[in-house]
Amino acid sequence: AARARAADVVPTLPAPRAVRSAALPQIQRKWALLIGTDVYADSRIPQLDNAVADVEAVARSLETRLGYQTVVVRNGGKAALLRAFNQLAAVVAPSDSVAIYYAGHGELVDKTGLGYWQPSDADASRPETWLSNTDIGRLMGQLGASQVVLVSDSCFSGSLVSDERIRGSGATAAVQM
Repeated sequence: AARARAADVVPTLPAPRAVRSAALPQIQRKWALLIGTDVYADSRIPQLDNAVADVEAVARSLETRLGYQTVVVRNGGKAALLRAFNQLAAVVAPSDSVAIYYAGHGELVDKTGLGYWQPSDADASRPETWLSNTDIGRLMGQLGASQVVLVSDSCFSGSLVSDERIRGSGATAAVQM
């Protein structure tokens, strides 16, 4: 039997469970997807030392201190990252809270001004093998949760956001930064 490469392995989501406590009463479940990449197949992309350890530490904290159900993708390829986002989107409900944390390399294409995450199977000379900020935005948009937070620990992660930083819903006023 062929062995799956680390870049192709996606952890299975845990079975949904009720939240122990939440500051907002409508939150029923808390999910966290944590993606860390230290190892890159393309030798032109420098290896990292702490991205995976960082996401594992954040996952432990989210799980034990805040009651999140965590899924960690270690050294995942582009297809594995897309599958993890899609699996999460399939189970998230409007009464959920979702946290996404990425630690790994990012890149900015000067000609287009577009930013990217570089998964473990990225080719340094082929941006189509990277995960664009536009795609990340679409993936985040398919999460139907009432709370969604994204933390991106990578170069050029600032290009992920537009002028609108925080949106309120219901009776809460929108906050602009």
